[in-house]
Amino acid sequence: MASKRQNGDPLESATTAKKTKTDESEFSGTVFKSMLKDSTKALKGLETFVRFAKKLPCAEIYDVVEGYIKISVECSEIFALLEEENNSESEMMLIFQSLEMILLRTASDLSQLSMVGSNIVRKTVSTHMKLILSSLHSENHRFVRQCLCFLSAVVSQGAEAARDVFSQIHISKGLISLARRRDKTGKPDVRMAYIQFVLSFLMSGDNTTIGQILEAKDFLSEILTNGLKEDRLSIVNLILSTLQTRVVQNKTITKTQKVRFFSASILGQIASLYKWNGIVDVSVAEKELMFISAFSEGKRIVRELVHNFLLDLCCSRKHGISFHDPSLGTAGRAGNIVLLQFLVGLKQATEDEMVAELVVSVLKASPDILTRYFKETNFSFSPRNKSTWLENITLLKKIYEAQPEVSKAFQMNEMIPLPRLLSMVLVTSLPSVCNKAFFTQGLNLPNLVVQHTTISLLAFILKRAQKNIEHCLDKTVWEISDIYSPAVMEEFVQLYREALSKILPDIVSVVSNWQSHSKEKEDAVKTTDAFSQTARQDDPQLILVKALLLRVMCLYQRVVPHLVSQSKFDFSKLLKGIVTESGIKQEVPPVLQYQILQLALELPASKFSWFRVQDLPDPDPEKGERSVFYLLLKMFVSSNSNYLKTSTRMLVLKVLRDSGVFEHTWKELELWLDHLALLDPSQQETVIQFLDHVLMRVVCNPHVYTEKAASMVQEAAYLQANQSGQEGDEASIPISHIDDVLDMVDVIVEGSEGDVEEIGPSLTDDIILQTFPFSAIVPAVLEVRNKLPETLVFMLKGTDLSPYMAAVLCDVLHCQRDPLALCLTLQHYDKELNSSDASVVTFYHYYSQWLPKHTQETLVSPSHLQYTADMAAHYGETLHCCSSALQIQLAVLRSVFKHPVVEQWFLALELSSLPPHSLNPVRLKQLCGCLTEMTLTLLESSAAALRDLDSLELIGTYLTAAQRAVLKELQEKRSKYVSHHSQELICNLKGYFTKNNYFEDSKVFICIIFSKTSGFRWKLADSISEKLSDSEELCQWRKSLLSAALLWLSAVYKEQKDPQSLHEETMLTRLKSLLVSQYVSCPYWLIKTFTLRYRYRDPNFLGTLTTLVEVIYGTPETPKELLPMATVHMMTTSHSLFLPTMLSTQDDSHKSLVSLLLMLVKKCPEVCNINHFLVLLGAYGASLSTTDQKILLLLQEYEKNNISLTEFQYVLWGPAAVEHHKARKSLGHSLWQKPSSEQLLSLLAADRMLNTVTHFPQQRYIIPQVVTGYAFQGLFTRPQCAVDCQKFVSSHALGVTVAALSSYDPKVRAAAYQVLGSFYQHLEGARFREKRQLLYLLDTVKNGIPKQNLRMPNVHVAYITKVAQQILRPEEHMYMVVNKFLLGTQFLDLKRVPDFFKLFYSFDLERKLERDWVLSVLEEGVRDKHCYEICENQGIYQTLLGFSSTPLCDQASQIQIVNVLRQTARVNKAAYNLTKEHGVLTWILQLIDKRFFDSKLLSSVIELLHALWFTNLGNKESKPEANSTTSERNLVFNQVFAFLLFLIRSGVNALQMKAFLHTLSSVLLHCGTALNAHKEAGWLTLHPQKLLCSEVLRLLQRWAALARDASLLSALQTLVNKHRVKELMGKILNSKHAQFRMEKQTETADGQEEKLEQALLDECKPLLRNILIHWEPKEKDFSSSKPEPFTTDKPESNNLDDATACVILKWALKTLTESPYDDSSTVAVLKWFSSIILPRTSIIDAILMDEGIRMDFLRLYHQTCDHTAQEHGSAVDTLQLFSRVMLHLLEAHSTSLNESGLKLLSLYIYELWSGARSPDLLLTHARLLCYRTGIRKPKAHVLRMCKDILSALES
Repeated sequence: MASKRQNGDPLESATTAKKTKTDESEFSGTVFKSMLKDSTKALKGLETFVRFAKKLPCAEIYDVVEGYIKISVECSEIFALLEEENNSESEMMLIFQSLEMILLRTASDLSQLSMVGSNIVRKTVSTHMKLILSSLHSENHRFVRQCLCFLSAVVSQGAEAARDVFSQIHISKGLISLARRRDKTGKPDVRMAYIQFVLSFLMSGDNTTIGQILEAKDFLSEILTNGLKEDRLSIVNLILSTLQTRVVQNKTITKTQKVRFFSASILGQIASLYKWNGIVDVSVAEKELMFISAFSEGKRIVRELVHNFLLDLCCSRKHGISFHDPSLGTAGRAGNIVLLQFLVGLKQATEDEMVAELVVSVLKASPDILTRYFKETNFSFSPRNKSTWLENITLLKKIYEAQPEVSKAFQMNEMIPLPRLLSMVLVTSLPSVCNKAFFTQGLNLPNLVVQHTTISLLAFILKRAQKNIEHCLDKTVWEISDIYSPAVMEEFVQLYREALSKILPDIVSVVSNWQSHSKEKEDAVKTTDAFSQTARQDDPQLILVKALLLRVMCLYQRVVPHLVSQSKFDFSKLLKGIVTESGIKQEVPPVLQYQILQLALELPASKFSWFRVQDLPDPDPEKGERSVFYLLLKMFVSSNSNYLKTSTRMLVLKVLRDSGVFEHTWKELELWLDHLALLDPSQQETVIQFLDHVLMRVVCNPHVYTEKAASMVQEAAYLQANQSGQEGDEASIPISHIDDVLDMVDVIVEGSEGDVEEIGPSLTDDIILQTFPFSAIVPAVLEVRNKLPETLVFMLKGTDLSPYMAAVLCDVLHCQRDPLALCLTLQHYDKELNSSDASVVTFYHYYSQWLPKHTQETLVSPSHLQYTADMAAHYGETLHCCSSALQIQLAVLRSVFKHPVVEQWFLALELSSLPPHSLNPVRLKQLCGCLTEMTLTLLESSAAALRDLDSLELIGTYLTAAQRAVLKELQEKRSKYVSHHSQELICNLKGYFTKNNYFEDSKVFICIIFSKTSGFRWKLADSISEKLSDSEELCQWRKSLLSAALLWLSAVYKEQKDPQSLHEETMLTRLKSLLVSQYVSCPYWLIKTFTLRYRYRDPNFLGTLTTLVEVIYGTPETPKELLPMATVHMMTTSHSLFLPTMLSTQDDSHKSLVSLLLMLVKKCPEVCNINHFLVLLGAYGASLSTTDQKILLLLQEYEKNNISLTEFQYVLWGPAAVEHHKARKSLGHSLWQKPSSEQLLSLLAADRMLNTVTHFPQQRYIIPQVVTGYAFQGLFTRPQCAVDCQKFVSSHALGVTVAALSSYDPKVRAAAYQVLGSFYQHLEGARFREKRQLLYLLDTVKNGIPKQNLRMPNVHVAYITKVAQQILRPEEHMYMVVNKFLLGTQFLDLKRVPDFFKLFYSFDLERKLERDWVLSVLEEGVRDKHCYEICENQGIYQTLLGFSSTPLCDQASQIQIVNVLRQTARVNKAAYNLTKEHGVLTWILQLIDKRFFDSKLLSSVIELLHALWFTNLGNKESKPEANSTTSERNLVFNQVFAFLLFLIRSGVNALQMKAFLHTLSSVLLHCGTALNAHKEAGWLTLHPQKLLCSEVLRLLQRWAALARDASLLSALQTLVNKHRVKELMGKILNSKHAQFRMEKQTETADGQEEKLEQALLDECKPLLRNILIHWEPKEKDFSSSKPEPFTTDKPESNNLDDATACVILKWALKTLTESPYDDSSTVAVLKWFSSIILPRTSIIDAILMDEGIRMDFLRLYHQTCDHTAQEHGSAVDTLQLFSRVMLHLLEAHSTSLNESGLKLLSLYIYELWSGARSPDLLLTHARLLCYRTGIRKPKAHVLRMCKDILSALES
């Protein structure tokens, strides 16, 4: 009842649940510990602990495990229970289970308490190991399993625990027998626990422990050799995955250790899992797939697991047990004996697809065991009609199909003797079980399946042999090989063929098999009914067998041709049954028709008796005899398939060509066949019989008809010779007696010493056409036609061959170059014809037009004349009816364009290649022009048709002649224009140039565009492009330009080894512009000419090549004719200059080469290789340069393609990476050590790192997916590798890390914080003297950061960096100062400059040092608005300005303060406030108002003013704006510059001079703009003081001293002495001495510094010009009323102004003419000259007296004219202004000059006003004056002007 109430009362149930929950909440670590101490509650406490621990970790339950181990680190209470005596097994199970639960938690989620686990391991191993091991022999399965689980948990604590436990284990039979204790009911058993225990060593142990486990006998192997097939799915997965990850893929486990462990027997046991029949203990199917059997799915999973494991183990060279044998098993070594034994033991390879795949994969990876496998395997390969044999052959084919088609033996890097090479090739191309007996037996078995399998295997072997032979005979491969030559490989092929012939069956056996099948079919036809015939006929197996037999015969000819040549079998018998007299049998399958044709095409013609009479069983006496060739013609006309018809046509031509009769006239045979195919089927039989009869005669008696044709050719030659008035002996008569010629050649050959190739001239096309104008068929056909009634009595009545013959002979006639010989032959046989056939007569009247009148004869009676005339009128229509119109058209065009008269006279006058003639020059010119014009018209009209017919080669000679004519004209004529005739010639024919003569075409464009006046040519090309802008020809034109440019560059690169900078740079620039055009598609075949061979180190070339390849390979599909991207990359990286260029980081070609590599890798990621890292890291400079960023992008591309830098623990770069690679290569992997952190830190140059700290790029952001971390993160990736923290600080690496905290990119700051955290941990474990101070510094910084990832002000970065360096130098004074400050504070206040006022106003003896130190912090730290506001709020700038004005401030401190202000002035807000509120400009006036002024301070002041001005100006530099603020600043700036102009000394260098001139130029520009705006607005404006002569001269003097301009210094010296300018009289002389000293120093100075200084001076020239043109000469009354400051009174002020103007103008003109033309500078000088100088006649007179100024004016005018010719718009305005200036100067020169100039000008104006395009009248007048030869000469100035005009025109 109580039980019933308990189960049914809900109140009671709720009470019980509540009580349980209360117990759970009350059970804690303290409770558990107290229960363990109480012996009565210990067991209950253990049970409760285990029950709770199994549920953990869980958020809803108190973690009793964590609570206990926190208060009992040693777990002494549990071990105390274990140490008690007489513990029962159940009690010990609870103890072990409790300890196991603790260990499992400390190894996983409670890893922070791993010390507890270590204590348990130590206690267990040292005290209780013996008890545990003895407990393993218990009969209680649960107890043993718990002990093993506890041991597994102990081992899982780490490598040290695994090592300690394994050292205590004694491997005995009792221990190993635990692997066989299995529970038959399927419950968790001892074997499972033992497996987990053993595998725990692999999972937790280190590499040493794993090696010991593998070497321990039976410890691990026992679980694999017993019962693996019946294990659970989870256990199998655990075993295989652990072995694969911890053993197979473990690089530290040697391959020898793996081979010793994975023996053949163990591999066999693992392979037994293919037939696994264990228990599925995991979910293997989804709910929707529940209908699938769980066992089937589990079996599939196990099979895939074991399959992947065995593939990795047996096939991988990197991880597996496969050894590489380069000899492929031919050297006699043992090799992979384990794999061989394993494969031999796999009996189910033919039954199981996965096992078969495993066997195939292993043999593919280890072909050295291929031969021995087939010798030792139990599979039988003797042919028999069994399914087992078929399965065995299928496996054999799979194995050899997986092998490479071309043997890897050819890829060896060493010379191998040919016999051994042959045996190596046979390993992978010929199965050892296949021999002659094998094939013979297979062919003789009377079973189609067996025969088909045997023949297909034979074909398979022959195909592989063919691949090897083709590779060996490929001369392109062996001509570049350093090992084998083509001759050696030909010898090898002979050996290979001999070896194959020993195992292949005779060709007779193959043919006999074919014949037997054909005979069986014939017998079946005779003995069976119609239904059976159809069934037998359509048997697909028989069809495949016969097709394979024919295919094998073809392969015999390709692979072992000597076996075919030795056979005496007549292969024409094979046609029996395929072709009959009525054509191809309809029942013959197309595959057999195709194969028989392929066989006939493949075999030599001698193997077929084509013209032998066929053996017919019942010959028809009326039809006469039929040859095999007759059957071939019937097959040709009766084929329904176009492919079969084409193949048959090729076979007919091959048969006739191989006969030797038609060697030079075989193309004529195509006409006879084509016309035969066009005939009506009812007439084809007659023509076939006729042709068979004729061809049989010709082939059987060739000399008879060849002699007849040759005699007609000779007769035609005599007629032509007599007709032209020449003697017969002098005529060019072809040889007629062929037999005599052959006999003569034989005599010469016998008498020669083998120089057969030198006998006589080679046969050209012209000689062949003259000697063999038509074939021997023509006389044979005509002869048979004349004797037709006698010879062919069997001809069908009512048929006529005349139309067919007339059509063919008409086409032959149209193909003749000289038709006389053919016409004579036709007339000769037509005379003998006793017939009045209308077609014969009509054709006679047609061809008689080419016969001389005295040779023409009458063929028919007068009664037939009217009929003949009517037929002749419509003969054209007859031709179209009888023949193809396109072929006739082609034949006619061929006869015209190949005629020697047309070819010889086309452009003969232009090419100076006239044929012999007797014409006078006038008639000759008329004849040549008429013939050329008419031929050109014919070319234009027929070119399109020839292109459609794909026969443009007919006009190839004419296109070449046209190109040569234009080239010659361009080369001979000096004018810039090409004649209209030549231009029309090229433009009209340009579209018909083919790819083959495209090079010649491009040469024309090269000559047009790239002659001496290349600029004009390019303008011509651009104008043509502009005209073609709306035309479809634009793309073709641009392609031609691009091709011309490429070919020109290719030709120049081949001829000129050294770069031609000017021309090549111009061409490369033009090439880039063509490439970026959207209308251009580059001709791919030209890319091959643009190689890297000649200009590898030319940056312009590499840049253009990058653009070129990027454009060409930009399409998704690369054209086939283009080099693969991988090849381009290989050409780039395999160049001999690749490494020197990549590693020379100072070279410009280095940058271009990196860009090229980046583009190639992006386009073709397949080229990425881990070996490239060494070169890229060697080229990397660890800077922010563009090249280094591109190298980082390159590394990123490699990372994207799964080629990572993870294997490099520390990444070195630069020369260190190269040296490291050299050491690695020389020492090898055994002695080589990976780079350490010390090596990485040694690469950090202290000065470069300090510069990085000072100029850290705060605004630079990390590009997404490019930089994944901070540069120093790699140092701290491996905690076990300690970092030299002192070196990290001294190399400023800590400073760079702290500087990164000031970055505006949060990712950079996050990376920096991470590095600082890692560095802090390493610093705690470091040991050096300054460790504690650095730790305190980092703590202070850390405490001052209020929030995460805060951006630190840069001024604090500078402070922290300097303090960190100071801590490492305790001997210095500042060491104690900074330590006092740090010890006095707990955090760094980021809102104030640390300890500024204490250091600045220090009263220590070393106060100057302390002040300099804190000022240097400000100088390096103030870089942005945040830093400025910190200093401003602290009152630092007010302090600095006030202190610098006191006598306490020395000059060094003043310079530092000015530098701080200069650094601050680069901040916009700071520059404005310093100028507006702090009065910095007034402070500067006070600062420089001294008698003696240091040049360093002056340089600093100049830089400060430069920063203030341009920061305040902002983006208004290019567009000056007028406002009050600018005006106010200008007034103060002018006062400052008045002082600076006076105080500027020789100590200012070029850099400060540039800053000074830049600022002054900008001030003058904006000052003028503001004053003009104020004047227009009517505001009251105080005009600033203008530039005075003394100030301008002082500027020029300083410039001349800096630029070392001796001529300018001499001019200034003369001016100063003449006008008594006292301020400069001493300075000019000092400048000359200074110049001399600087020249002396420059002789020993670095060339790079000299180039830099010269570049700065070149940049100063336009700035100084802009300042000088603001100078204005003073008015007479104004100059005397107001004295100039800083100058003396000048009694000759106007003269000084004149001289100053001359000096300014002369220097300005000189700098303009010496520099590249600048339109804006020229306009500014001209405007100044026009407005300021021209109104003052005294200055003009002085200028015109100076010859140098006049010449500079003329040079500048010529430059302006040239620039105007190239440009438009503003350039024309400039020229107009310049012309007005020049005219004013001419007017002021002299009266006579004015008259002469006005006269010439009037001629010019008259012509242009009249609308003339060029001033011909002016030019004619100038030429007459220049070349006058009379007594009266023109005046000198007039003659000079005319010569100047003509010289300007010619230039």
